Amino acid sequence: MGDRPAHTAVLKVTHPDCGTLHLRMTLISLDDSRSAFLLGLTEQQGREQVDRVLEDASLL
Repeated sequence: MGDRPAHTAVLKVTHPDCGTLHLRMTLISLDDSRSAFLLGLTEQQGREQVDRVLEDASLL
């Protein structure tokens, strides 16, 4: 996200009814009083596509 401070967490969640899902959340500092976040949720085969979308995202 450019030169803005950001932190990313990735969680793997497994459930008997829906299998394994991957949640990726990136929290970005916009300024001293505001933050934004990006979320990506996918199954294993879609992880690379979600990563590419989140990496290409920009803030308005």
